[in-house]
Amino acid sequence: MGISSRGQTPKANLTDDMADAYTEVYLQLQEQSIAYWGQTADVPNEVANEVAALMAWSRVNDHGVSDKRYQRLLIEMRSAEPMIRKMSVRNYRSASEPENF
Repeated sequence: MGISSRGQTPKANLTDDMADAYTEVYLQLQEQSIAYWGQTADVPNEVANEVAALMAWSRVNDHGVSDKRYQRLLIEMRSAEPMIRKMSVRNYRSASEPENF
């Protein structure tokens, strides 16, 4: 969200807030049956950006962000859950992959 620069260590209260945001997002995904990893496990790489987008969106009103950044976060949030849902399907294969019969 632009609160810390790359390489900076977040303050303790920000770390707690990120943990709370993750818990909220995870529970929402679990409620929809699309969290296919354990809450305390590492977020799978293929959905890490989407989880981060949902976490950022959950805190967008708590931190002053520019209109441009707000719009980018909105776009990322809208595509995050569909992507996580798609990746939660076991043996997901893209429609663009050739079928071998």
